[in-house]
Amino acid sequence: DALPISKHVKATWAQRCNKILYMSSEEDKDFPTVGLQTKEGRDQLYWKTIKAFQYVHDHHLEEADWFMKADDDTYVVLDNLRWLLSKHSPDKPIYFGRKFKPFVKQGYMSGGDRKS
Repeated sequence: DALPISKHVKATWAQRCNKILYMSSEEDKDFPTVGLQTKEGRDQLYWKTIKAFQYVHDHHLEEADWFMKADDDTYVVLDNLRWLLSKHSPDKPIYFGRKFKPFVKQGYMSGGDRKS
């Protein structure tokens, strides 16, 4: 259950967000979370992400220039993120992160942490 961890996000950096949505496999009106109707498990992360962005597209697309997916173990310094984004147009697609190739030939994009 991610809600005990997510409450710390909600109490810290999320307060500086213009808009925040918490996504989960099941709805929780008390926290609140948007229920994505997915199964739990690492093998479901792809579908959870796809459904989360689809939900944002369908219900909140006009409410922000940028959308960010962050896990419950992520800490974001919003002033730094806003500074970084100020140099880019929200009308042009951009991805911040890294392309990894350890599991599939074509690679996949993940996170922003680059460890040497």
